[in-house]
Amino acid sequence: MVENSVKLPDLKKFAFPLPPEKGNVRVIGVVPGQIVTEHRIVPVAEIASGGIARLAVIERHGKNGNIGYGYVSGTGIVRGAFATTIAHDSHNLLILGKDDASMRFAAATLREMGGGAVAVLDGEILAEMPLAVGGLMSTQPAEVVAAQDRALKFAAKKHLGITLPEPLTALSFLALPVIPSLKLTDRGLFDGENFEFVPLYFD
Repeated sequence: MVENSVKLPDLKKFAFPLPPEKGNVRVIGVVPGQIVTEHRIVPVAEIASGGIARLAVIERHGKNGNIGYGYVSGTGIVRGAFATTIAHDSHNLLILGKDDASMRFAAATLREMGGGAVAVLDGEILAEMPLAVGGLMSTQPAEVVAAQDRALKFAAKKHLGITLPEPLTALSFLALPVIPSLKLTDRGLFDGENFEFVPLYFD
């Protein structure tokens, strides 16, 4: 059994990189019901828009400690954070959030849990799904996991504002770089159409 597989770097000082005063930013646009995404380019001034959230992919296998940063629209999240170690194909730690503190807390929770999925708000765990086997599979009976999944969906919608019908499934594909158009890996944003890494901010 593969346990204790969440080997994260020190995240006590985890902080999203400050945007420049002007210029443009790339945003992953979630397409409802699809695993393909849009490659949106918006002015930096629009980052504060309620429809844009933060996204981070953190290498969690203890190899290099990479952290990739990005922005995403179309999730509906307005507060807190939702995180998972189910993130195709490398299954690094993926965190969707609205603030650094919530994202740090979500990461710390999954590190202690040994992997899985969690919804957090104001320093509290709203719902969790422990996946102790490689951060991908549960040792619990199917009915227990089903109940945990329902609780995650409820917390994501009711407390975080997430509008995705299946948040865990939808978010798990945001780190899959071979699917167009724009995805986030621990090495940064990847343009799936031109097959190249691209900067988050640019003129």
